[in-house]
Amino acid sequence: RRYSYEAFLKRFGKLCEMTHSANREGAVCLVDALASSLSLERDAIVVGRTKVFLRARAEALIEGARDKALRKSALKELETAIEMENVDALEAAVAIATELRLDGSVLDRARSRVAVLRFRKHTSSFKEVMKAILPDMGRDVLQDIHRNASVCLD
Repeated sequence: RRYSYEAFLKRFGKLCEMTHSANREGAVCLVDALASSLSLERDAIVVGRTKVFLRARAEALIEGARDKALRKSALKELETAIEMENVDALEAAVAIATELRLDGSVLDRARSRVAVLRFRKHTSSFKEVMKAILPDMGRDVLQDIHRNASVCLD
């Protein structure tokens, strides 16, 4: 398979801690780093005048490393979003993890957290509506609803 320098660096550049310019020198630097870290044979990746050429075995190894790095990053993002308790960040992290076909306890915990945070968000909206509708008895009713909902969620 062949990649332009820019496409190669964009796709696989995150596998190394270095930053690379989107030219031949950057591609050569990344190829050397990948060949070293993945123990690739020297002729498995060839940097041409305008493109980087990968043999099938090299591409499989590099794609495997990329997939592993993406999964690790997605799990870290999920854990961070769970700690932040931000429903939008959690939903985005869950979507990415789902797209990567991740599964496991962290994703399950994130999905549960999304449900709880959505419920809390809607509960507070409901409280405001109830306060407007039932000004006299709204406070007692709302406290009972909130107490019961909290018990169910925790």
